[in-house]
Amino acid sequence: MTPSMAAPKLHGEVRDSVGDMLVDSRLPLSPDLSYATVDVVNGDVTIVVGFTPGTFDRESMGADVFLDADRNPSTGASSSQGIVAGADFLIDLDVRQSAGSAGDISTYSSRNCSSTFFLRCFTSLGRLNVTATENALQAIVPLSMLNGTDGHVTFQVRSYAVTPVFTFDTDLMPDANVPPVRVQ
Repeated sequence: MTPSMAAPKLHGEVRDSVGDMLVDSRLPLSPDLSYATVDVVNGDVTIVVGFTPGTFDRESMGADVFLDADRNPSTGASSSQGIVAGADFLIDLDVRQSAGSAGDISTYSSRNCSSTFFLRCFTSLGRLNVTATENALQAIVPLSMLNGTDGHVTFQVRSYAVTPVFTFDTDLMPDANVPPVRVQ
Protein backbone atom coordinates (compact mmCIF):
# COMPACT_ATOMS: atom_id res chain seq x y z
CA MET A 1 0.00 0.00 0.00
CA THR A 2 1.28 3.45 -0.94
CA PRO A 3 0.92 6.19 1.67
CA SER A 4 -1.45 8.94 0.61
CA MET A 5 0.04 12.36 0.02
CA ALA A 6 -1.89 15.17 1.67
CA ALA A 7 -2.59 18.08 -0.62
CA PRO A 8 -0.70 21.26 0.26
CA LYS A 9 -2.61 23.59 2.53
CA LEU A 10 -1.36 26.59 0.51
CA HIS A 11 0.40 26.57 -2.86
CA GLY A 12 1.96 29.03 -5.30
CA GLU A 13 3.96 28.38 -8.44
CA VAL A 14 5.51 30.19 -11.35
CA ARG A 15 7.15 29.12 -14.62
CA ASP A 16 9.68 31.11 -16.59
CA SER A 17 10.65 31.32 -20.25
CA VAL A 18 13.69 29.30 -21.28
CA GLY A 19 16.70 31.36 -22.34
CA ASP A 20 15.66 34.72 -20.86
CA MET A 21 18.60 34.97 -18.47
CA LEU A 22 21.41 37.53 -18.56
CA VAL A 23 24.37 36.25 -20.54
CA ASP A 24 27.73 37.82 -19.75
CA SER A 25 31.09 36.86 -21.25
CA ARG A 26 32.63 36.89 -17.75
CA LEU A 27 30.41 33.94 -16.77
CA PRO A 28 31.17 30.44 -17.99
CA LEU A 29 27.49 29.58 -17.47
CA SER A 30 24.40 31.66 -16.66
CA PRO A 31 21.69 30.16 -14.45
CA ASP A 32 18.29 30.21 -16.17
CA LEU A 33 15.28 29.96 -13.86
CA SER A 34 12.63 27.49 -14.98
CA TYR A 35 10.06 27.24 -12.18
CA ALA A 36 9.46 27.81 -8.48
CA THR A 37 6.93 26.48 -6.00
CA VAL A 38 6.06 27.53 -2.47
CA ASP A 39 3.96 25.12 -0.41
CA VAL A 40 2.76 25.71 3.14
CA VAL A 41 1.91 22.50 5.00
CA ASN A 42 1.87 21.67 8.72
CA GLY A 43 3.68 24.83 9.80
CA ASP A 44 6.47 24.62 7.22
CA VAL A 45 7.09 26.59 4.04
CA THR A 46 8.77 24.44 1.38
CA ILE A 47 10.47 26.42 -1.37
CA VAL A 48 11.71 24.75 -4.56
CA VAL A 49 13.51 26.68 -7.30
CA GLY A 50 14.22 24.89 -10.58
CA PHE A 51 16.66 25.76 -13.35
CA THR A 52 16.63 24.95 -17.05
CA PRO A 53 18.65 21.72 -17.46
CA GLY A 54 22.33 22.39 -18.08
CA THR A 55 22.29 25.96 -16.68
CA PHE A 56 22.89 25.30 -12.96
CA ASP A 57 26.24 24.80 -11.23
CA ARG A 58 25.90 24.25 -7.48
CA GLU A 59 29.44 25.50 -6.83
CA SER A 60 28.94 28.95 -8.35
CA MET A 61 25.21 29.70 -8.35
CA GLY A 62 22.20 30.18 -6.12
CA ALA A 63 18.82 31.86 -5.87
CA ASP A 64 17.20 34.52 -3.72
CA VAL A 65 13.51 34.20 -2.87
CA PHE A 66 11.82 37.44 -1.78
CA LEU A 67 8.68 36.94 0.35
CA ASP A 68 6.09 39.60 1.10
CA ALA A 69 4.47 38.18 4.23
CA ASP A 70 1.78 40.82 4.67
CA ARG A 71 1.19 41.38 0.93
CA ASN A 72 1.52 45.11 1.51
CA PRO A 73 3.93 46.90 -0.86
CA SER A 74 4.22 49.89 1.50
CA THR A 75 5.94 47.72 4.13
CA GLY A 76 9.14 45.82 3.50
CA ALA A 77 11.85 46.66 0.99
CA SER A 78 11.26 49.28 -1.66
CA SER A 79 11.31 48.31 -5.32
CA SER A 80 14.86 47.72 -6.52
CA GLN A 81 16.68 45.77 -9.20
CA GLY A 82 13.46 44.27 -10.57
CA ILE A 83 12.15 43.20 -7.18
CA VAL A 84 8.65 44.55 -6.52
CA ALA A 85 8.18 46.67 -3.38
CA GLY A 86 7.11 44.97 -0.17
CA ALA A 87 9.56 42.10 0.40
CA ASP A 88 9.63 41.37 4.13
CA PHE A 89 11.95 38.35 3.96
CA LEU A 90 14.85 37.16 1.84
CA ILE A 91 15.52 33.44 1.59
CA ASP A 92 19.00 32.82 0.15
CA LEU A 93 19.24 29.35 -1.38
CA ASP A 94 22.98 28.74 -1.57
CA VAL A 95 24.76 25.39 -1.56
CA ARG A 96 28.20 26.61 -2.63
CA GLN A 97 31.01 25.20 -0.48
CA SER A 98 32.36 28.72 0.01
CA ALA A 99 28.99 29.75 1.51
CA GLY A 100 29.07 26.89 3.99
CA SER A 101 26.62 24.82 1.94
CA ALA A 102 23.71 26.48 3.68
CA GLY A 103 21.10 29.10 3.00
CA ASP A 104 20.00 32.03 5.07
CA ILE A 105 16.74 33.68 6.07
CA SER A 106 16.77 37.44 6.55
CA THR A 107 14.17 40.04 7.40
CA TYR A 108 13.85 43.53 5.99
CA SER A 109 15.29 46.32 8.12
CA SER A 110 15.44 49.95 7.02
CA ARG A 111 18.69 50.46 8.97
CA ASN A 112 21.71 50.80 6.67
CA CYS A 113 19.40 50.49 3.70
CA SER A 114 20.07 52.14 0.36
CA SER A 115 18.95 51.38 -3.16
CA THR A 116 22.62 51.00 -4.14
CA PHE A 117 23.15 48.08 -1.77
CA PHE A 118 19.67 46.53 -1.78
CA LEU A 119 20.68 43.29 -0.02
CA ARG A 120 22.03 45.27 2.96
CA CYS A 121 18.39 46.06 3.74
CA PHE A 122 17.98 42.54 5.12
CA THR A 123 19.24 41.33 8.51
CA SER A 124 19.96 37.63 9.00
CA LEU A 125 17.64 35.62 11.24
CA GLY A 126 19.56 32.37 10.83
CA ARG A 127 20.88 29.64 8.59
CA LEU A 128 18.75 27.18 6.61
CA ASN A 129 19.42 23.71 5.29
CA VAL A 130 19.31 23.81 1.50
CA THR A 131 19.38 20.73 -0.67
CA ALA A 132 20.34 20.63 -4.32
CA THR A 133 19.69 18.30 -7.19
CA GLU A 134 21.12 18.59 -10.68
CA ASN A 135 18.61 21.31 -11.61
CA ALA A 136 16.90 22.52 -8.42
CA LEU A 137 17.33 23.96 -4.92
CA GLN A 138 15.01 23.34 -1.97
CA ALA A 139 14.66 24.72 1.54
CA ILE A 140 12.12 24.27 4.30
CA VAL A 141 11.43 27.34 6.42
CA PRO A 142 9.43 27.04 9.64
CA LEU A 143 6.39 29.29 9.29
CA SER A 144 7.19 30.59 12.79
CA MET A 145 10.29 32.34 11.35
CA LEU A 146 8.05 34.53 9.19
CA ASN A 147 6.73 36.75 12.00
CA GLY A 148 3.34 35.17 12.45
CA THR A 149 2.20 35.09 8.83
CA ASP A 150 -0.37 32.42 8.02
CA GLY A 151 1.49 31.50 4.82
CA HIS A 152 -0.52 33.66 2.43
CA VAL A 153 2.54 35.38 0.97
CA THR A 154 3.69 36.62 -2.40
CA PHE A 155 7.09 35.77 -3.81
CA GLN A 156 9.67 36.54 -6.48
CA VAL A 157 12.86 34.65 -7.32
CA ARG A 158 16.19 35.94 -8.58
CA SER A 159 19.07 33.70 -9.64
CA TYR A 160 22.71 34.67 -9.32
CA ALA A 161 26.16 33.49 -10.35
CA VAL A 162 29.31 34.16 -8.34
CA THR A 163 32.82 34.56 -9.75
CA PRO A 164 35.98 35.37 -7.76
CA VAL A 165 35.45 39.05 -8.64
CA PHE A 166 31.72 39.65 -9.28
CA THR A 167 28.25 38.46 -8.38
CA PHE A 168 25.79 38.60 -11.28
CA ASP A 169 22.00 38.62 -11.02
CA THR A 170 21.03 36.55 -14.04
CA ASP A 171 17.28 35.94 -14.09
CA LEU A 172 14.10 37.09 -12.39
CA MET A 173 10.86 35.17 -12.00
CA PRO A 174 8.25 36.34 -12.58
CA ASP A 175 9.92 38.72 -15.00
CA ALA A 176 10.43 42.41 -14.16
CA ASN A 177 7.24 44.48 -14.17
CA VAL A 178 5.11 41.37 -13.50
CA PRO A 179 3.39 41.10 -10.09
CA PRO A 180 4.82 38.57 -7.62
CA VAL A 181 3.23 35.12 -7.30
CA ARG A 182 0.52 34.62 -4.68
CA VAL A 183 0.56 31.64 -2.35
CA GLN A 184 -3.06 30.77 -1.58
